[in-house]
Amino acid sequence: MPLRDLVAYLGNRQANGILQFERADEKRQVVLRDGAVVNASSNQPRDYLAQFLINMGQMSEDQYMAAYRAQQDTRVFLGQAVVTMGLASQEAVHNALQLKFREALLSAFAWEEGTFTFTPGGGPAPLPGLEVGVPLLEIYREADVRDTAWKAIRAVFPSGQARLVLHRKNLAQPPEPGSLDDRLARMIEEGGTIDDLVLGLHSTDFFLYQRLYALHRLDAVSVAPAESPTVSTQVPSVLGREEGAEEILRAAQAFFDAGDVADAAALARRAYELSPAVSTGNLLRQAEAALTDELRGAFSGDQVPLLRVDSEVLRRLPLSAPERYLLSRVDGQRTVEAIIQVSPIHELDALRCFRGFVDQGLVELRSG
Repeated sequence: MPLRDLVAYLGNRQANGILQFERADEKRQVVLRDGAVVNASSNQPRDYLAQFLINMGQMSEDQYMAAYRAQQDTRVFLGQAVVTMGLASQEAVHNALQLKFREALLSAFAWEEGTFTFTPGGGPAPLPGLEVGVPLLEIYREADVRDTAWKAIRAVFPSGQARLVLHRKNLAQPPEPGSLDDRLARMIEEGGTIDDLVLGLHSTDFFLYQRLYALHRLDAVSVAPAESPTVSTQVPSVLGREEGAEEILRAAQAFFDAGDVADAAALARRAYELSPAVSTGNLLRQAEAALTDELRGAFSGDQVPLLRVDSEVLRRLPLSAPERYLLSRVDGQRTVEAIIQVSPIHELDALRCFRGFVDQGLVELRSG
């Protein structure tokens, strides 16, 4: 049964329980009460409530860090901390939670593989004072609308690697300074790809593409001529000449046993991609957890990254969207830990990027 059909089934029966679904190392969970989503969680940073609030303009990255520290001190939920600190209204947090709950399922409907389990019964209680419920059948119907929208969007913007051209004279009105449209316009004019815009604005894919499509209909945005393809500096290397998943897995285990967790993680990832089995998945999780701990230690404490090259040099480098995002946040003030905490990028991926920046001489570290 496709996940989408299961959602309709549970919605029609006004089910109570916990629906968990995952693919590779991406895991999500939604809590259902009377056929409505009342809570949702994910191990992907882009799905966190803070990312929705930043995208909606309810708080800045620096304000999020302040709210995060308050949350750690008081142990309250982030939504409550944001409201208590006056960073956003309760209504704004409600709206962000509704978007978060919808996206948890709507984006997963496009998965081509994965597994799900549903456990009937109760679940975690809604956040005190922030009770939000999004009916499953409403989400199911919205999926049909999105399918149609995506077909039209992809006909205009087939790839996230595309760069855009902004025609300001065709905008319905000048963007209000500091607004989402203002930030979007500036990033387009700075030459960012669509993938850059998604990360830089802390946006979901659908929301950003939908906005770009609306601007395209006004002839305010067009796709720039394609450039010669470039190769990211973050291309992982596959060690050795192993060809089969079992042989790669044995090599990964050998590196892991020898304490070389970086090479072990690279090989374990390749083995899992070739054969997504329990054995490859277990080693991948072990190796990546060990690598995360190792890199956290290398970038922990008060280490502040400083750029060693100017912005013009960076603009010419063949960087990936995550690399460009992280480098754009290096301001000589924030620590590596603070930059990663607020970013919509998975912690291990971000740590790997920073290690690459240091190794390539793009960034140096100093004690804050």
